[in-house]
Amino acid sequence: MSASTHRTAGWRKFCIAGIAVCAAILPCSGLAAVNIDSIDDIDFGTWSASQGDVAGDSDFCVLSTAGNSGNARDFSVTGYPLWSGSFQAAGPGGASIPYTLTFTDLGDSSSEQLQPFAETARNKSGLSNCTGLQNARLTVSINALDLAAAPSGTYQQNVWIRARNNNSRSSFENFRITIRVSDQVRISDLDPIDLGGFDGLNDLSGVDRLCIYRNSGGTDYRIVASGDGAGGTFMLSNGVAELPYLVAYDDGNGFVGLSTGLAAAMTGANQNFVDCGGLTNAEVRVTVSGSNMATAAPGVYAGTLTLLIEPQ
Repeated sequence: MSASTHRTAGWRKFCIAGIAVCAAILPCSGLAAVNIDSIDDIDFGTWSASQGDVAGDSDFCVLSTAGNSGNARDFSVTGYPLWSGSFQAAGPGGASIPYTLTFTDLGDSSSEQLQPFAETARNKSGLSNCTGLQNARLTVSINALDLAAAPSGTYQQNVWIRARNNNSRSSFENFRITIRVSDQVRISDLDPIDLGGFDGLNDLSGVDRLCIYRNSGGTDYRIVASGDGAGGTFMLSNGVAELPYLVAYDDGNGFVGLSTGLAAAMTGANQNFVDCGGLTNAEVRVTVSGSNMATAAPGVYAGTLTLLIEPQ
């Protein structure tokens, strides 16, 4: 009798232990699985002003399932800019270039601009198998005005991306953004110069005030002027006859004459504001001599003056 009681008690202990193990395993089968495949870095190379705004994409796969069921499950996305509270690529001397980061759900073609550390709605289309498939795209966009205003150098930022489809399972993956800004200058605020009408005696002269900016921290630059006459000569035309004119340039140190196609060394470029803070720091002057006008055929004369600047 006592032996039988001992065996029954032992059997009960074994069953209780078995039930406890099952209770620990069962919830695991209901947990969702999330995994982000590697995300390619986005490298824009060296930017020049002729490119304007730039944008680059990286496509990848986010596996998101309802655990052992294998059914795809929607997920949310969060972007974490490394070492910064905002999406800004860091460059030399503490300078930075802001950018926008957009997530596109390739499953339904919807796009959403990400905000730093802010989780999106859990409505991005997950996949149960990433073999040869992609369901996610990150797009980095940078404004040309921000690039033009940035000092020359290399700008980078690492960004972590998190995908989550329930409160306990997440996956993280990071990628790097790189763009290089070369040493360059910018001329702006060019306006037409109307010389008016000839009075029969005096020269006609007109001035346009300009903004010259250089992004490298230096202030020196070169300027080359050309007209639309033969060989780039400074000529006005009424469609039949031509009228020569002179060009002079002032970088703040007085006017100097410019010759067609020949570079002239200048200084005084603004180093801080791509638009010179709303001011101007140079002038170009156009002059037509009274003696040439006195012998010219009647008519309205016009021409195009091109100014090319480059770092000195």
